[in-house]
Amino acid sequence: MISSFFSKDSFAKDSFVMFSSTAIANVMLYLFHIFMGSRLGPEQYGILVSLLSLIYLLSIPSSTIQTVITRTISEYIARKQERLAGALLAHVTKRFVVIAFLIVIAICAGSSIIASFLKIDSPITVMLFSIAVLFSILMPVNYGALQGLKEFHHLGLNNILNALLRLGFGILLVYLNMGVNGAVLSYGLAYCIALAATYIPLNVLLRKASGNLKTDEIIDYSFPVLLSIICLSIMSNVDMLLVKHFFGQRDAGIYAAASTLGKVILFAPGGIAAALFPRVTDLHVRGKSYIGVLKKGLFYTMLISGLGVVIYFFFPQIVILFFGSNYKDGIPFIGYLGLAMAFLGLANIVIYYALSIKNLNFMKYLIAFTLLE
Repeated sequence: MISSFFSKDSFAKDSFVMFSSTAIANVMLYLFHIFMGSRLGPEQYGILVSLLSLIYLLSIPSSTIQTVITRTISEYIARKQERLAGALLAHVTKRFVVIAFLIVIAICAGSSIIASFLKIDSPITVMLFSIAVLFSILMPVNYGALQGLKEFHHLGLNNILNALLRLGFGILLVYLNMGVNGAVLSYGLAYCIALAATYIPLNVLLRKASGNLKTDEIIDYSFPVLLSIICLSIMSNVDMLLVKHFFGQRDAGIYAAASTLGKVILFAPGGIAAALFPRVTDLHVRGKSYIGVLKKGLFYTMLISGLGVVIYFFFPQIVILFFGSNYKDGIPFIGYLGLAMAFLGLANIVIYYALSIKNLNFMKYLIAFTLLE
């Protein structure tokens, strides 16, 4: 019955693949955070989470490129222009390698300043963090290509591989008494290996690369995408950076645990947006109806997020279950953080739907809500 349903509804199948792989990866991600939270303690765990929040903010340009690549490659494939799709991937990869290394050099040069702002004892931690930044900037380029090609099985498996490696390296390095430095380094090592693995399915596309790209259209589309991702990233991450700066290390660590659980509600249905974006683009380019895909995407997201919010409000002690009694002061925040992330998850679906059909009327509302926060 289930296989029959998926054979009739390819969007449901793709959403299930992405949701399942994202869920598995998230389980490993939160096992990582649970281990780090209990092993490192609130102070060092707060340092880890504040640095990870910086990774998300610093990855905004590359996430923009992922979205742009996804839509552009999806459009090229719909128009039977595979050679241009390969040319786009090769073109962007070369430039982002240079950009990523320049950012790493800047982070290392300013490591003492960053460490002082985030109240981190040693700039070495920030330098190790730059390794994760390097590969986290490059990874979305290849993820965007896989998404645009609708290679959701490869995309999902790579996501799981990344999370598994992060968990394994993290446990190993912390047990080797590297502390927060080991936790930060595990991100860089996992990203490096997972990035290399993405070239296995993408090699065929790269071998076809040829043709002249119309970069003006791509650049014009990048600006609203960039602004959208900036707004979404600010709304989901800036609270942690502010808490880390204005409150003590223990309070920041407790809030970090609550915030980490709250983001489960945001990330759990994230695979649905990943499946929706190239599918709506494909239907839009070919002049077919796509509103049904949006309705399904919103329904699936509400179902998943709603269940999580109910659990958080009725069983807020889940923060103790996952992080231990040291984090019990985070109980009052869990439900409300989950609810906020649920609304942000629904907004995420609508935003990516609008971007897929290049309808930018939503931008003024998104900017207004970001400023209000």
